[in-house]
Amino acid sequence: MAADRARQAAEAAQRPRSVAEAARNLAVLARRAGREEQALQIALNAADAPGLRASRGGAAERGLLIQSATYSAARSGDGAGMQELTDGAAAIADGLGGSTALRDHGGGFSPATVQLHHISAEFSTCNPSAALAAARVLPPQSLPSLERRAHATTPTWRRP
Repeated sequence: MAADRARQAAEAAQRPRSVAEAARNLAVLARRAGREEQALQIALNAADAPGLRASRGGAAERGLLIQSATYSAARSGDGAGMQELTDGAAAIADGLGGSTALRDHGGGFSPATVQLHHISAEFSTCNPSAALAAARVLPPQSLPSLERRAHATTPTWRRP
């Protein structure tokens, strides 16, 4: 309820990036509650907001929303949809030409974070060989924190 109220308050204040971050948090909560389709729609609807297309930070927020949607597609068993969303997030990251730091998201958005989400999404679809392949092409030093570096290596030692 708090995430939805934050989203509503951000909408009332006409702050598109804050709306996007609140929607991303709401989508994560929906997914964790087992409502993958709802989570997918929340993230993708928020990513379509015109206000996110006006700046580099807005584009990065769009990328984060699409990254979140990849998990929802993966958890619902939609491997093709997961790959399509991953490709979309990667295109945004490539278009930004590097890492974009975001005030409300410590890890920022970059090709490396897209790849990190891809690893986890592949693992969620019970495709550990694809997760391993995705992990092998991600240089650990490209990730912004020790926690993220450890997360990238998880598929190399964990079973689905």
